[in-house]
Amino acid sequence: MADSRLLVNRMVRAAKLDPALYDEVAADASTTGQAVMVVFITSLIPAFWSGVAGRVNDKSMAVSVAIGGVAFAVSIFIWLLWSVGAYWWRKRAPVRAEVSISIGSVIRAIGFASSPKILSFFVIVPYLGLLVGFAATIWFFVAGVVATQRSLGLSPRSSIIISLVVWLVGIVVSWQAGRALL
Repeated sequence: MADSRLLVNRMVRAAKLDPALYDEVAADASTTGQAVMVVFITSLIPAFWSGVAGRVNDKSMAVSVAIGGVAFAVSIFIWLLWSVGAYWWRKRAPVRAEVSISIGSVIRAIGFASSPKILSFFVIVPYLGLLVGFAATIWFFVAGVVATQRSLGLSPRSSIIISLVVWLVGIVVSWQAGRALL
């Protein structure tokens, strides 16, 4: 019970863009499991709704499950791509401070940056859902920029650039994966 409260507290702090939270999880290897849990929870929501949308649009159960599975896989892929891409970039970019980094620290920070995506649960709400989904996506992007900056000691400019590059690659992968199913 205490662990779940700690996880929720960290997710809220991550969503509030608390720089201390990103420093904390980047430095604490014991938070890896929680970061993975955040990513899995926030990836299951769009997977679920994508599958539901497939059924609503008269797709077969198999196609709906495949759509949900692809949505889940793309979300996980973006997390890993962002983490590895940011880590790789850090090795080549000028840093604002000497920061001890590891791929694990980046994976944890970007994992917790997924916290705002929990709001995507509400995309089903008529009219308001699209706005909530858009806001959650932008919020996730901003949290990812903060996580990238804090976990790697990058300048704000470098953090924004790497985040945009990963974001665009993620959009292309999502679009291609969706096209392949439809």
